[in-house]
Amino acid sequence: MTDCNPAHPKPVKKKKKLKVKKSKLQKSKENPRSGFWERKANEQWRKMIKLDGRCAINKNCAGGLEAHHLITRANKPMKHELMNGIALCSKHHKWDRELSAHTGPVAFSEWLRINKPHQYEFALKNRFYTGEKANYQERYENIKQLLEDK
Repeated sequence: MTDCNPAHPKPVKKKKKLKVKKSKLQKSKENPRSGFWERKANEQWRKMIKLDGRCAINKNCAGGLEAHHLITRANKPMKHELMNGIALCSKHHKWDRELSAHTGPVAFSEWLRINKPHQYEFALKNRFYTGEKANYQERYENIKQLLEDK
């Protein structure tokens, strides 16, 4: 004899929702503070800094143009500020013992104070700033828009 008790119906199995697995890349694109957006913001920042196409110290310098951070790029809130960057040839960026940002920082600082006083003041004022966490996606989009407007 079969048991057909209507008071205790058989349990119905619930359908499982299929979870769509996201790739690491997709997860990175959804996080505005990810390395994905930081790299894209870095690229746009460099393009913007080198837009003039000439070394800030000597317009006639030959060699590759490089974007230099006045405030170290380890300072994340200041990393993509346009006032924090200056275009230098490789000689004036790293190799000239007399006047280069890395090898002759005292002379470079004095040159900056005289020739680019706004940037010099910006660097002095903000060198210890540790403000809000960086939204790299927003920074990327802002700099990209500035480039498109030029």
